[in-house]
Amino acid sequence: MHKKIFLTLCFLLFNACSSTVGIKIINQENSNLNKRLDDVPLTIIIYQLKDISKFKESNNADLISQDQILSKDKIDSLRLQLAPKEQTLALEIKDDETPFIGVLVLYTNGTISKIYTSTKDAKGFGKNKLLIFEINKEGIKKL
Repeated sequence: MHKKIFLTLCFLLFNACSSTVGIKIINQENSNLNKRLDDVPLTIIIYQLKDISKFKESNNADLISQDQILSKDKIDSLRLQLAPKEQTLALEIKDDETPFIGVLVLYTNGTISKIYTSTKDAKGFGKNKLLIFEINKEGIKKL
C-alpha cells in the first residue's frame, strides 16, 4: 500500500515539474520546387507565444514583414532554412515558459502555410517531449 502511494507521489512530482519540449521539423522530398523543378530549401519561422489568438487572426504577410503585430504575445522567434529531405531539432523550450508554438512556412512559389499548437500537446514522457511538424508540398502538419 505504501509503495503504491510512493509511486503515485513520484509520478505526480515528475509531471508537476516543467518539461523540456523539443520542436522537430521534417522537410519531405519535393516539398518546395522552383520553376525549374529543383527541390530548394524552405524558409521556416517558429514563434514562441504566450497566447495564440493574434497568431491565428494575423495575415500571413504581416507575420513575415512585421511580427510586432503579435505584440506582447510573442516571446521569441527563430527563422531558419531547411534543405529538402532534412530534419532538424530546431529548438528546445520549457513548456511552462512557452505555452504555444506557431510555425510559418514560406515556399518559393509565394505560398505560405502556418500551423499552431499548445506545448502541452507534445508527445513523450517526463522531461523529454517532442512536437513534430512535417512539411510537404501541400503544407505543414503536426505529427
